[in-house]
Amino acid sequence: MTTHPLPSATDASAAGAQAAAANGATTAPADDRPRDVRLVELMLQTAGIHDCDEQVIPMLLEFGYRYVTDVLTEALLFADHAGHADINTDDVKLAIQSRVNHSFTAPPPKDFLLELAAKKNEQPLPLVGEKYGLRLPPQQFTLTNVNYTIAPKMVTPPPVMPPLPVGSSELAGARPGTAVGASSWVAAVPPSGGDETDEEMDEATPTPTPAAG
Repeated sequence: MTTHPLPSATDASAAGAQAAAANGATTAPADDRPRDVRLVELMLQTAGIHDCDEQVIPMLLEFGYRYVTDVLTEALLFADHAGHADINTDDVKLAIQSRVNHSFTAPPPKDFLLELAAKKNEQPLPLVGEKYGLRLPPQQFTLTNVNYTIAPKMVTPPPVMPPLPVGSSELAGARPGTAVGASSWVAAVPPSGGDETDEEMDEATPTPTPAAG
């Protein structure tokens, strides 16, 4: 009596997969991603982009939602101004045109950019000095140079008090019993060659008034 071995579970699964492939009954795994995410991925693939950072698609979705919201909000304003409650195609077209005119700017022509690049490239770069190590141009010509300057903090100088006037008028207008500053003392110097006596010199020199006690 001849016995045949039973097929194992591995052999059975392999045979089932081969049979399903032969019959074309293969099923793709269910995609649980949102529809908008799949649409953005299809648009990127249509543009030739097959790989991108994981944050690109959420940023594009955010931009799309914000753009649609702004367009519909402006379309509502145009519809209200026209006197009808429902938004029609003309309202949306006007809203899109207003967004294009104010939010998006067209890039400059290619010929204009080439002309600017040619003028810039005509300026010779400074020679790099002969030195050991990495030879780099001066710091102001490198891309790693800081392209901004910090405004220095302006320090307000302390106020300067004007000097007190010096003259005999201050002494004459001083009240009795008021101390007169040292800067207000005026001494009369006799001309050279005179025969003034000591008493005349004492009369010519004013005596400061003592301060009230």
